[in-house]
Amino acid sequence: MYKYLIIFYSVMLLVLHVFPVGFIGNTLRDTQIWFVSADTLSHTIIFLPWMVIGWIYLNRSRIHGKKRVQYALRLFYAGVVLALFAEGIQYFLPYRSFSPVDALFSVAGVVLGSVVFLAKPGRW
Repeated sequence: MYKYLIIFYSVMLLVLHVFPVGFIGNTLRDTQIWFVSADTLSHTIIFLPWMVIGWIYLNRSRIHGKKRVQYALRLFYAGVVLALFAEGIQYFLPYRSFSPVDALFSVAGVVLGSVVFLAKPGRW
């Protein structure tokens, strides 16, 4: 079930990055939070669950040892590639704008999700 969730989540991330956002995108770009636009921070937030879903999957499937580390690394790399691809595709769309800062914050979302992923299960 979690594999389908990660596939669905990936497709939704790509749709969000390709679909024209209109007034919502302008509102997010105009709003500043800690000297960063809300649009840029939203990239971190939408990529944060990537590794959390993987963490839940691993705990449910009881994957341990070397396989767990391999799966976690593959999931991490896939998240980074997805984050860069989702932002990079905007370079070719006339109604969207590519931003290296957005790409960086998307990858930061995957990294922050990894911190949650690497936290010892049962700690929370």
